[in-house]
Amino acid sequence: MGRELTQWELMSIAPKGPSSQRFTTLPMGEDAGATHDMAYVTFACGHKDQPNSSPDYISASAEATVRTKPEGDERPLKNAYATLAHSFALALAKELDCEDNGGLKPGPSLVPAA
Repeated sequence: MGRELTQWELMSIAPKGPSSQRFTTLPMGEDAGATHDMAYVTFACGHKDQPNSSPDYISASAEATVRTKPEGDERPLKNAYATLAHSFALALAKELDCEDNGGLKPGPSLVPAA
């Protein structure tokens, strides 16, 4: 890993899954995926003080600013980007006071979803 870019996006509808088959799907939040140079975690953000309102969906991502093809096993890089995206998503969920931290666990789930 070198220089990374983190960003987030607010969506009003639930995610539909990864936009590309190049992502390994991970069991975090509403939707999550990772590649050797990028990862994202999308979570639902509902608020305790508005129990009947529809949640917003927030997607947090981390990606390399310089794309390179890894040599050897890509898994350590996928795990690193997934961990970074999860940490960023969890920090956002806490800062936005999302109910139950947006359903995110304290640590990332790095075992691919079946």
